[in-house]
Amino acid sequence: MGASKALSRYWYIIAAGVALVIAGSRMYIMSEDGRLKWDDTKMKMPVIKGALTKIYASRFTETMATLLSSGLPLLQTMDITSRVIGNKIISDKILDAREGVRKGLPLSVAVREMQTLPPIVHSMVSVGEESGALDTLLERTARYYDDEVETAIARLVGLVEPVMIVLMAVVVGFVVISIALPMFDMFKTIQ
Repeated sequence: MGASKALSRYWYIIAAGVALVIAGSRMYIMSEDGRLKWDDTKMKMPVIKGALTKIYASRFTETMATLLSSGLPLLQTMDITSRVIGNKIISDKILDAREGVRKGLPLSVAVREMQTLPPIVHSMVSVGEESGALDTLLERTARYYDDEVETAIARLVGLVEPVMIVLMAVVVGFVVISIALPMFDMFKTIQ
């Protein structure tokens, strides 16, 4: 009962505290250091790590394929891809790879040294460089990873459903207990 009274009397303080925590977290994530830590944390989360890796591989290969097939130079393509990727850590590694390519390193070696994209991407870039059909092979790789992303997201949704059911059960349990306990206390006082 004490917690109920505190919540009913001081709800605005709790709401303001929650709002401040959310606003502070968003501001921190928007900072350079916060963005790096958030992206690193996302890439280490066991449940979503695989899906995110596939999403970033898909973005990388699709953007590179589209820009290269449009006739953009490789260095400019890598620069644009680094801005599109959506992860600060991978973006920085793409820019490092771009610098390596600018100094004469083959793209396949530069991509392998990034150590953030799956081995299939390294292999396809290598074969594409050797065959002279880099944009075509990157496009095929992008299609492959698009399918993989759909599968990974379907698995994530499959994992989220049971968790949501358990959370709903816990909430309903608390509601039932909060209603039942005062009734039992009332029955005891009547007897």
